Amino acid sequence: MAAAPAAAGAPSPDVDARTLFVRGVSYDATQSDLETAFAAVGPVRSAFLVGGADGGRHRGLGFVQFALPDDALVAVAQLNGAAIKGRKIKVRRERRGGGGGAARPFSAHPPRPMLLL
Repeated sequence: MAAAPAAAGAPSPDVDARTLFVRGVSYDATQSDLETAFAAVGPVRSAFLVGGADGGRHRGLGFVQFALPDDALVAVAQLNGAAIKGRKIKVRRERRGGGGGAARPFSAHPPRPMLLL
């Protein structure tokens, strides 16, 4: 049985309505800076920056989770393109499931025919 389509404006099941993905964060910014910027919109449950593999500086991206889904929508509208510590950020709703996007073939070229001897 096919699932009913989501109502207009309702988040799809693969989107967390309260969590935002933020990229382009200045390397000078801290988690506190991120939280403070988004708290101007509404109560923030958590904000964190994704650290580098070596435990050093963050990678310039992070996540912010609001207490209310409506605050997350307002934050996308108000803060996408805003500057934190002198660098413009990009904000979008987080998609559940993570991963590197759609599966892609190994090559854009079709396989070559094999010669059988």
